[in-house]
Amino acid sequence: MVQSPETADRRPGAALALLAALLFMAVHAAPVGAWTATTQRAILARSLGTMPRSLRMVLTSHRTELYRASAAIPAGKGLLDPAYIAAECQAAVRMIREQKPFAVTAHQLGRVGALAAATADPYHAAAGSGHPAPSHPGFELFTERMLHLIPFVLDQEESARRDLLADRIDTAAYIRAGLELSATYCRDLESHVPGEARGPDPWAAYDARSTPFGVASVSVSRAACRVSTLWQWIWERAGGASAAEAF
Repeated sequence: MVQSPETADRRPGAALALLAALLFMAVHAAPVGAWTATTQRAILARSLGTMPRSLRMVLTSHRTELYRASAAIPAGKGLLDPAYIAAECQAAVRMIREQKPFAVTAHQLGRVGALAAATADPYHAAAGSGHPAPSHPGFELFTERMLHLIPFVLDQEESARRDLLADRIDTAAYIRAGLELSATYCRDLESHVPGEARGPDPWAAYDARSTPFGVASVSVSRAACRVSTLWQWIWERAGGASAAEAF
């Protein structure tokens, strides 16, 4: 088939544009469509640092499986369903009780970690809790860019829910409450990124003194808190030797 000059000129450009888009997606792919891979890894690393010694030691020795699993979950809003995440937690409990090889259990804990972290991403939390939420991959890239300035803080609201979870089996209720809390920050972000300012990177104008940075900072800390809370809940529910050890 003979191509017209216009078609022949257009196709290489279209192919290059498609290739560029695919490369961008590959580089910035993130579990469950939330945080970038770099931010996700940082969240899990911060969570490891808060674990009781008995659990921290065994998880640290299986970091490769932990990180690999957290990066392997495909994007999907349904994965933020509290009942689904609760079922993943119960699966990890069973693996520990049945004394599965810990490499396998670490893989499951990595899945739980990725899902728990995603519940703290404001835009994805809004969508996961049923609120209308625009897609803003720029926020995740902004968070990664500012990651080196974000401190890890155990906030009071997360600590209060953690204490409540210790006496309950209903992990879905804990996860649902976290989604609702993080979803409120979506509205804060929307009010600071006016519609007319949205472009290729509307977040470029914000620095560490901005409200978006404050939201990113709180969200990353809450993500790490939720991961560590669920990991410890799983460990204790399965009979791990950590009940007497503080976070």
